[in-house]
Amino acid sequence: MNIVEINEGKKVHYELSENWLNFDDQLIINLESYERDTDVHIDITFDIFGNLKMGEGLYYVAYVEIPARQYTKETIDNPDYDEEIEASSPTITKREPVPFSLDNVKLVLFAVKEGVM
Repeated sequence: MNIVEINEGKKVHYELSENWLNFDDQLIINLESYERDTDVHIDITFDIFGNLKMGEGLYYVAYVEIPARQYTKETIDNPDYDEEIEASSPTITKREPVPFSLDNVKLVLFAVKEGVM
């Protein structure tokens, strides 16, 4: 995982275990489960009670960027090909998802305001 610290100061404690990102034992995210066919951006904030949450909150703590899922493509024979059907194609493209990799994920951390944590 690529870690970027935006500013100086104390950051929220986090731990990474396989594909699980744990923020201060309050919020745990399975990063692989958020991978989609488009880029994913997850905001991590503190609410008015000082609890960590995903989405809008009172104080910005971090955000996670998960890039769009990648695929390998292979042209194969179409098992349903029928030359009598005009719209039928003799080959099709088979797409297989590339396994999820934390190397592509970015965690951006912000300094946390004194007294919030």
